[in-house]
Amino acid sequence: MKKLEYSCGLGSVRPAWMQRFANTKCFMVVYSLLGTVQGMSYIYMSTTLTTLEKRFKIPSQTIGILMSGNEVSQVFLSLAMSYHGGRGNRPLWISWGVTFSAISCFILALPHLVYGPGKDAIALTEEFLDTTVLNSSIPKTNDRALLCSGNKTALAYCEEDVSSGEHSLMPLILIFFSQFVLGIGTTLFHSLGQTYLDDHTKKTNAPLLLGMVLSLRMLGPAAGFAFSSFCLSLYIDPTLTPVIKPTDPRWLGAWWLGWLVLGVLMLVFAFLISWFPRELPPKKKKLALNKVEKNKDRYQHCFDKSVNRSCVKVGVDSSTVLIWLETEAVSRLDVGNSCNMGCECDDLKYQPVCYREKDITFYSACHIGCNDTIHSKNGSTTSFTNCTCLPFTQDTTLSSGLSSSLTTQHPLYAKDLSAVMTNGPCPVDCTRILYTYILVGFFIQALSSSGRIGNVLVNFRCVKQKDKVFAQGLSLLLVSLFAFIPGPILFGAMIEHDTRQQCLWAGIPKTFLLADERRLLARRHKLKSLLCDV
Repeated sequence: MKKLEYSCGLGSVRPAWMQRFANTKCFMVVYSLLGTVQGMSYIYMSTTLTTLEKRFKIPSQTIGILMSGNEVSQVFLSLAMSYHGGRGNRPLWISWGVTFSAISCFILALPHLVYGPGKDAIALTEEFLDTTVLNSSIPKTNDRALLCSGNKTALAYCEEDVSSGEHSLMPLILIFFSQFVLGIGTTLFHSLGQTYLDDHTKKTNAPLLLGMVLSLRMLGPAAGFAFSSFCLSLYIDPTLTPVIKPTDPRWLGAWWLGWLVLGVLMLVFAFLISWFPRELPPKKKKLALNKVEKNKDRYQHCFDKSVNRSCVKVGVDSSTVLIWLETEAVSRLDVGNSCNMGCECDDLKYQPVCYREKDITFYSACHIGCNDTIHSKNGSTTSFTNCTCLPFTQDTTLSSGLSSSLTTQHPLYAKDLSAVMTNGPCPVDCTRILYTYILVGFFIQALSSSGRIGNVLVNFRCVKQKDKVFAQGLSLLLVSLFAFIPGPILFGAMIEHDTRQQCLWAGIPKTFLLADERRLLARRHKLKSLLCDV
């Protein structure tokens, strides 16, 4: 029985050549690479979340509730799983946990596999335009719906598309269930893996090995950003040819593709880690049990709250210095002003147009009173003209078509026959301030990570060895209950509150596309600073 406990393999399959891998170094490599993949999945979720919101018209606050499914499972199951997993074959339990994480990835891809890319995404492709050009009445109807005119059809409006999953409960259920399943895998991965590594390492070497594991795991976010960038650069249906660029706010990337890849990678590592033995072969000198829980002075020395909280506070508070990012120049045009009252623009979908002469992006051509369109060779609308509701101020340089068009009826808006509004938002160069922001964020993360190893070791050293796994599970429960569950809901509610423009249908808020980005960033970082001070 002891031989089976110390040998690599599954069941009765334990080949002799595999026993060379039954050591701490090999486990650390596999566990670290697995952590890298998990780190990729966390970042991939964060970066594709807005695409998921736009695709299924999910409010930000609802997304925050759905994301809490991860923590809900940890709150209810972490203690039980940690207790039983710590007394069983920990590598095998970790393998099952990673399998659950892989299943959660596949569940997240299901909404796309079931409902497809959606009608909005299909309508922005060359294939759709080629089909509609065959019917001469459809392009005309689309054009009139985008312009300032009455008798609009519903083609450009916020229609509920239940068949494509918009405003349907099923995508929400799948997202929440995927996060609930992910919480099971996360609990087993963290509570069992770190304690397994610590139990088979000299206490003097444990900080170094745990630091190496966490450092390799930190490569996951960097790889996750690159991977998500690649997936989102592809259109949501790679087989279609979009007529818009990835910089267009209406662009929907292939958010679902990454979950299939990450799920397969996790299954591979779940298989690898399951072959490790229940216990690694002991060294010649048995490690002594160090009951540090009796050493009160050492506990107080290691758990220096004031220093740790000060580092986090300084780092988070300093992030408010650069929150005023250069954001897209969005017009302050009131979408309900009297100038466009007869245009019937209230329920129009977000169709941004750029006034390149003034570098201003408007919500749609209808809202600035455009009456004519210019088409490309393939029949798609590329620009709008004859606009009657351009915002006007005293310091505005009047063009030839604008100088004689001001009226006493609408003194703040003017008609400019020569102005051309191009399809899509105005380009904005945020490269310099973006790199500065990333640099400051890197410095903040470095400071906040300085006490991470110490926090992990405090949990290990302040309890009996047999209780380490249970202590890890208890820590996950408390962090989930008081931080990770309310956090997404709180920030989601803040984002939804600060969003200025929304698409309406029958008076019900739909998807949010324009936000007051400066105000949102400021409130976000101020809230983070406040929470870290509490």
